[in-house]
Amino acid sequence: MGSVFTRGKSIVIEYKLPNGKTKRETIGKTGIVTKTMAKQILKEKERQVKLGVYDMLNREIPNLNDFADEYLTYVRDTTKKRSWKRDELALRHLTDYFGKVKLSEIKPQDIDSYKSTRLKKVAPATVNRELEICRYLFNLADRWEKFMVKIQYREQVF
Repeated sequence: MGSVFTRGKSIVIEYKLPNGKTKRETIGKTGIVTKTMAKQILKEKERQVKLGVYDMLNREIPNLNDFADEYLTYVRDTTKKRSWKRDELALRHLTDYFGKVKLSEIKPQDIDSYKSTRLKKVAPATVNRELEICRYLFNLADRWEKFMVKIQYREQVF
């Protein structure tokens, strides 16, 4: 359980991190920020620590173009995937469609619109392969803690 207190003319919150250390943050000046507001902020910080997302707060979330490069390097060099050129082609279509959108901003509705757009041009099996690569890319980003995945998206056309 954290605490809220004043130090000079500032309101400060104090709470424990998962590693056992105590974290203190100045919320704002007395009069501008009330203790009730500080208690709400403290409650939210403690909730984030319990959920394990505290470390993710200040992290820079990569866009799809940047992480696609990391992904290709990983599957080509580390996992030695023989079909990495097929992944490269599929990622080219994904990055052309999504552009420089951050990974956390891509929603299931966006994937559905991508799927319907691609189905007009290619066979359903091709779209399934591209979605499989997209799913693996997002799972890899989650494993490497590039961002928090809220929804696991897995759907096939056929």
